[in-house]
Order: sequence, then C-alpha cells, then structure tokens
Amino acid sequence: MQMYYPYLLITLIVLCFLTLNFYTYKKSIQLPIYFELILALALIIFAGLRSDDVDYIGYQEIYKQVDAAAYKSLLHQALKARDLLFGFMVIIKSSLDLSLPSFLLACATLSVGIKYVAFRYAFGNAILGLGLYFFSFYFLHDFTQIRLAIALACCFLALVLLLKEHRIWYVFFCVLAVGFHAQTVFFVVATTPLLTNLKYKHLLVFISIIVIGLLFSSFDLFLNLTASRTSSYPGESHLKTTPLVAFVMNAVMISLTYFSSIGHFKHSFDQEIAKVSLMLYFGGFLFFFITFTSSGALAWRVYEMFCAFGIFIMIVGLRSSPKNTTVLTIFIYYIFNFFLIIRSDLLVEYSITSSLGAFNGVIQ
Repeated sequence: MQMYYPYLLITLIVLCFLTLNFYTYKKSIQLPIYFELILALALIIFAGLRSDDVDYIGYQEIYKQVDAAAYKSLLHQALKARDLLFGFMVIIKSSLDLSLPSFLLACATLSVGIKYVAFRYAFGNAILGLGLYFFSFYFLHDFTQIRLAIALACCFLALVLLLKEHRIWYVFFCVLAVGFHAQTVFFVVATTPLLTNLKYKHLLVFISIIVIGLLFSSFDLFLNLTASRTSSYPGESHLKTTPLVAFVMNAVMISLTYFSSIGHFKHSFDQEIAKVSLMLYFGGFLFFFITFTSSGALAWRVYEMFCAFGIFIMIVGLRSSPKNTTVLTIFIYYIFNFFLIIRSDLLVEYSITSSLGAFNGVIQ
C-alpha cells in the first residue's frame, strides 16, 4: 500500500485544481494563468521524476543501441531509437551527458507542455483538460509510452490549429508527431479530409480510419511501427471479456456526453472539435476490432491513440451543457477508467525519496 501514497497525493492535487476550476467557472470567474501553470508543472514533475515504468527496460535498451551506433551516421544512429525525432533527443542526451532523470523530465515537459498549450489555445483554460487527461491517459502515456505521449500532444495541438484555420502550423505539428511516433501517420491520414470543403468531410475522417484498418487486416500487414506494449495479452488472438466491457462502456459514456451537448455548444469551435473527436474515437474503436486478430499490438496502439481524443468531447460536454446527467456520466467515466488504471501494471512503485534523489541528479 505504501507505493500508492504518492499517487494519492498527486490525485488529491489534481482534484483540488478541478474543484477550484469548477467553482470559479460557475461563478463566471477566470482563474489566473499561474494556477494552470502550477498544475502543469506538478504533472511534469510527477511523470518526469519517476524511477521506473513497465517499458523502462525497453527504453534503456534503446539508449544503449543509440550509443552503440555513435560511430555511424547521425541518421542511422537516430533511427536506432525507432523514431527520428526521439532518436535525436537521445543523441542530445548522450552528447550532453545528461542523466536519465533529466531526459525523462525533458520528455514529460514536452508532452504535458504541448498538451497544456493545446487545451489553453482551444478553450482559454487548461485546468479542465489537464485534469481530465490525468484521470484517463496520463499514466498510460506519460508513464510508459513516452514517444507516443509527445506525439499525441502534437496531434492534439495540430487538430486545434487545423480547426482554427492555421493549416501551416497543423502540418508542422503533424510532422513533429510522426517524427516522435510513426503510428501518428494514421492521425494525419484521418484528419486530411478536414483540409477540404467537402460536405461530408467529418464522416470521411471516420471512413478513412476504417479503410486503413481493413487494408491492414485484409493483407495481414504488420508495420513494425512500435514494440508491442501488450505484455498482458501475449500471443492472444481473441479479446477477453474485461477489455471488451471497458471498450463498450467507455463508448457509451462518450456518446452520451456528446449527444447531450448537441444544441448547447457555446461556440462553433466546440461543436467542431467535438464532432471530429467523435469520429476519431469511434474510428479507433472499430479499427481495433478490425485489426486485432492480425496485429494485436498495432490494434492496441492505434485504439489508445484515437480514443484519447474523447477528452475533447468531455471538456466540451462540461463547458456546453453541465447538466446533472452530463456531470454524472463524465464522473462515472473517469472513476471507471481510474480504477482500471489502478488494477493494471501502470502504477509501478513510486518513492518520494527516490524521486528527490532523481531530482538531485537533474540539478547536478
């Protein structure tokens, strides 16, 4: 039980910020920006100063492979880290002789920092977005899938920029996303129809994900975009009841939140990002079931990436129609998923003492 104390502490901090944000929102009061910055900093420090995670050994192996290829070309060395931009980060870490805690802190800063910018630029306040992100994908991405955590942050910001008509910046952050994790090319393909003026471009977002899934499944293709995360599902070609129930429950709650918001959107941007996020979410949902038997690892990764966009639906739901049913649905959603996280292997032993030791390693 002792290992859970730090997690309870950071959870209490996030809940305090969410409660304060909700109270001021009801009173039509805008919190000063430093409240958002403090919350972002807390999430960065907590993720950056961990001393272990379920993928920790795999990343240590990546560091060794990059260092071992130092005598070869810079490009070849960077590709040893599987993704180009992440590889360059590892090269910089080695050349500057940075400690591993320093590197993890830099990764957490990029991931949480870019998400902070995305939420704040989209909604004018980042506390709700960061808080809901904490209760859903923070431990999965920032504690394990470091590359995807950064890439997904770039996707979040890219989508916001696209919907706000900043197309050049959208392309820029899409390139960054693919550079940090190659699987985000699916996000690029899925959101490309939004660059057009087609009448059914939102539906094309959904259809494009399904088409990609059918292609991978039909030709039994497996691109080695990433190492398998699904150690808890080794060699399985069927889906167990527990994750199936979780998928369906989450999909139902996301749907309820979205449809209860229809007609109550405060801004056209809220309506647009909710609609696109719904297409991405259910596109990823079906992609999983289409590709699971042919490539379980890819199915999990793509599903985890696309379902993360459900956060935008939850944010818009609370902003647009904070009715009792909406609040209750979102509350159940995050309690349900938080208990799933607790039951998983994501909450590795986290010691305040070791974190302080890691911090000393950073400042030295």
